[in-house]
Amino acid sequence: MPRRSGFDALEIAFEDADIPFRLESASLIYNTQEIRDLLNCLMAVDDPTHPVAVVAALRSPAFACSDTDLLTFVEAGGQFDYLTENDSPGGRVTESLAVLREFHEQRKWTAPAALIEQFVRARRLRELALDERQWRGRWTRYGFLIDRARAFAATGEGSLRAFLAWTDRQREEQARARETVVRESDAGAVSVMTVHGAKGLEFPIVLLAGINATRGPSPDPVLFDRTTGRIEVKAELQTLGYEELAGFEKERGEEERVRLIYVAATRARDHLVVSLYRNKRGSASAAARIEEFMQGADRLWQRLEPAAAPAPRASDAASATAPLADDTPETRQHWKHQRRQLFAARSRPISAAATRIAQDKQDEKLEQDIPDEPWRRGRAGTNFGRAVHAVLQVVDLHTGSDLDENVRAQAAAEGVSAHADQISRLVRRALQSSLVERALASGRWWREAPVAGPVGDGIVEGFIDLLFEEEDGFVIVDFKTDAVGSEEEVEQAMERYRLQGGAYALALSKAAGVNVKEVSFLFLQPNLQKSVDNLPQAQDEAEGAALAFLSRTAMANL
Repeated sequence: MPRRSGFDALEIAFEDADIPFRLESASLIYNTQEIRDLLNCLMAVDDPTHPVAVVAALRSPAFACSDTDLLTFVEAGGQFDYLTENDSPGGRVTESLAVLREFHEQRKWTAPAALIEQFVRARRLRELALDERQWRGRWTRYGFLIDRARAFAATGEGSLRAFLAWTDRQREEQARARETVVRESDAGAVSVMTVHGAKGLEFPIVLLAGINATRGPSPDPVLFDRTTGRIEVKAELQTLGYEELAGFEKERGEEERVRLIYVAATRARDHLVVSLYRNKRGSASAAARIEEFMQGADRLWQRLEPAAAPAPRASDAASATAPLADDTPETRQHWKHQRRQLFAARSRPISAAATRIAQDKQDEKLEQDIPDEPWRRGRAGTNFGRAVHAVLQVVDLHTGSDLDENVRAQAAAEGVSAHADQISRLVRRALQSSLVERALASGRWWREAPVAGPVGDGIVEGFIDLLFEEEDGFVIVDFKTDAVGSEEEVEQAMERYRLQGGAYALALSKAAGVNVKEVSFLFLQPNLQKSVDNLPQAQDEAEGAALAFLSRTAMANL
């Protein structure tokens, strides 16, 4: 889904249809009902003067106070501020407020993660979830919030109020942060995520929904032109250049929405199902434009009209219990053989990621004897690099004014808050590099640019960290957080990444027909820039590796 606003209805539909599903994006988890209920309870614990949060907590499954209970409590002279000294009437509401008061006192000396864990246990939220069909998902989401509180505490902020403010920012400002995929072990479940959360992943079948919105948000009342430095404003009156700059922002927003749809569509390995549903107001939506573009291209798509399930007939039920005449071991083996062939044919890969090509080539060689560094191995290493890239994706490249804020947010989100200083140092090195300076000077640059170009019967694709155009061609930049300490280690790293850089250049040149003059890797540890030598040859090598990968994977499925 492009956005998370329609997830509530989707969650209800899945549960009504008894379809197992799992959330694989942190932003979606913040919007689930059980997490909203738990956050309301925590806000009520933190602030007794917040009547909306207190009432929401009382009505949540943690306390299960009905509207009748609340009305009876108010009519008897009760107050929702549980710290107020008065003669509260008895009953469920009074008992629940006493629990909130108890946790309000505990919050002073208890870390947020421990407090949330105690609250979940005391109110039996996990046990209550067992009554739901998707109880395992609810358990996982409770654990997710506790883990986030633990990661937040590592930043040095220990109060419950600070954590709640952080979760609120995470929920409201997801457009400024790379989403963290939350992996679950459920088997046979539908994965639900936003397009941003799906980047870098692929699935056999992808259903793209929620693309029926007509347009994005209106331009901000204050617009800043980074090229000329001028500021245009629209309030009761507007400046002369506001309409022009707003039109430019609208075009850039439309380009970003197209890139988002491209990212979503290329997550499908075998089958892509696109929901084209929209109402009369959706004539300018992405769904309408996709259907318009596909007119006359019947070989590329097939329309699927949902059909009502026929009512079962008595004869069908009777025949279902009768043994089939040809149900023999021989026919079953023949069926299994046909089934394997069909799966093999449908599982043939159509794309090869640039990073996968490089890794596939490296797997054919003996492991290089490179000293282990803390960021190279394990989950923390992956999260450290992801945090650096996430900050580089959103930080202001011109000034870096929002660097510290983004570093804190991304380090906490990735659970590596103890390394925030290292993350900040590496990002500053990138901002001060000659490659970033060249990109800004060019006037035409893009971050996290998706590219895909045809190779044989498939495509080679990838995401370019930084792409810019100079007079004599395009330059591709890839940021690396590998800890390389010597020239020999740098050369070994370049040997690993040569095919990746060649694949990026190959995809861009084939897709756009442009000249890629340079592919450079910026090693942030220890601040060293290396370019791919003999780039045309590297592109040829990448094309050969992509064809070999597609062929080898297809043969493995037979």
